[in-house]
Amino acid sequence: MIVMGLLMVTVPLVLFLSSLGSSQARQAMHFHERLSTEACAWSAAEAGISRLQNKTDEAAETYSGTMQNIDIAYTLSPTGMGMANQTLFNVFGAAKTGQYNFTFMVSSEQFPLVAPATTRLVIPHHFWGSVEPYDIRNAADCLSMENQRGADLLALESTRVYEMTNLPAAYRTAMAAKQAQLPTEVASRWSDIVNTLVAQKAEPGP
Repeated sequence: MIVMGLLMVTVPLVLFLSSLGSSQARQAMHFHERLSTEACAWSAAEAGISRLQNKTDEAAETYSGTMQNIDIAYTLSPTGMGMANQTLFNVFGAAKTGQYNFTFMVSSEQFPLVAPATTRLVIPHHFWGSVEPYDIRNAADCLSMENQRGADLLALESTRVYEMTNLPAAYRTAMAAKQAQLPTEVASRWSDIVNTLVAQKAEPGP
């Protein structure tokens, strides 16, 4: 009876602990694959920027390969010329493995080669990422990313204009009025959030 009692207690406990261990292992693999894919997408974008340092023409260019058994690609998409005679590119970097798909777009300026330097000066800025399953080797998908990024920038500019044309008191009142539209979890902390928004808002213009 004692042995049977011990078995009745220990067997469910062993099964529970084993299932708990396998669950943690699956969770660890999930985060490992996700972070590895994101890091490879970032590396692909950096590889594209490095390619611009030695690129001598203004044509579009695409590369596909693997990194740590993860499919990666970068695409160099020229968008015009700048005021300092620099060539403007959008650099796309992407990586995909299993269910994870990450894409980055980087606006970059490529300046003419100036002796005695052996590589061109490239200034990247405006890193922007998307989790949409874009194929950056497809011109239509690249254009879609550029349009989405443009819409985000217009929304940001609209927000800045709104903040700069409202004094702190009016801005606080407008933000506080939104509390009724929010989920309970957010509404319960909305007053603290409004204080932070007011403290960080763009200063009004003259």
